[in-house]
Amino acid sequence: MHSRSIQARRRRAVFVLLMFNTLILTGCDFNKAVLSQAFKGFVAYFDTPSSNGSELSRLTDRVLTFNWYFDRTLVIWTDVGLVVIDPFTDHLSEALREALNESGITSPVHTLIYTHYHIDHTMGGAKIRPENVICHEKCEEYWDQLPDSDVAGVLMPTQTINGDQRLEIGG
Repeated sequence: MHSRSIQARRRRAVFVLLMFNTLILTGCDFNKAVLSQAFKGFVAYFDTPSSNGSELSRLTDRVLTFNWYFDRTLVIWTDVGLVVIDPFTDHLSEALREALNESGITSPVHTLIYTHYHIDHTMGGAKIRPENVICHEKCEEYWDQLPDSDVAGVLMPTQTINGDQRLEIGG
């Protein structure tokens, strides 16, 4: 029993030392430090041109992609506002809005589309304040099975879909 206690203390000390060293090496970027320790094999994904781990890229005149660490979302610029696909987290949504503003894109988010019900794809919706939210009709059924605290940041849909559908938003 005593040796387990010593081993546990050693593991905690090693973890603290690794985190401290990682914070120093990453310029005290806590998100980058935690992610780089948790996903050591994927460190290349964290080394994006921006200091906050994000990058906004233009694919066409009206289609952009936003990469925040290893999450990626699409933004479509329409005549009625932006369409954002998967807001992921509050952090990504805040970084997205900041990157759009810095690029001179101040249009409001007209429509948010959830590709599926997973919480790690839907938590940042409230931060971008969309006028409409579209998702599969079963999403709410799945969210109802989760604790309220897990879905507190998920915006509920204004429109649901099932099967193949053509969406026309702002031309």
